[in-house]
Amino acid sequence: MLKIYVAGKLWDNEDRTKVEKIDKFLQNLGHKTFLPHRDAGIYEEGMNPDPIFKKDRDMVDWCDLMVAFLDWQ
Repeated sequence: MLKIYVAGKLWDNEDRTKVEKIDKFLQNLGHKTFLPHRDAGIYEEGMNPDPIFKKDRDMVDWCDLMVAFLDWQ
C-alpha cells in the first residue's frame, strides 16, 4: 500500500469530481490517499489560509507518491 497525494485543479465541482474519480480508483487498488479539498478543506475568501496550506504541505512530506492530474487550460 502506498500513501498517495492526489493533486489537481480544484476550482469548481467539475474539477473536484475529476480528481475524486482518480482518488477512488487509487483507493480501490488498496492505497491510502490524501485529497486536499476533502482532507484539508477548501479556501474561501476571508478565511485564514495558513491551516489549509500547512496540512497540504505536511501531506507532501507524508506521501510516498504524488499523482497530479494536469487538466489545465
